[in-house]
Amino acid sequence: MTSPTGSSDQYPTSKVVNDFHHNSDLNRSPEAQHHSLGTGRNNAASGWHNHRDGNGQPLLDDVTFTGSRSTNTASVLAQVINALVLLGATDATSS
Repeated sequence: MTSPTGSSDQYPTSKVVNDFHHNSDLNRSPEAQHHSLGTGRNNAASGWHNHRDGNGQPLLDDVTFTGSRSTNTASVLAQVINALVLLGATDATSS
């Protein structure tokens, strides 16, 4: 087997690779060679996600639901429905 470097040496062990990456540039900048999944400025996004208005902001950032779930359920439910409509859902409920 030939290693990625073209030599006939064995591939490095996972320990060697992990040791080599100890000082990697993980998430240090947008230009970093290594990015972990997450929501931070320098993280990579997971493959199954969407953004509001294409601005990179997670879907429900800055959305706050208020009121009591036990005494004002209708109001809280209306807030949830309104937030979902802003994201593209269709409200076909009746009052």
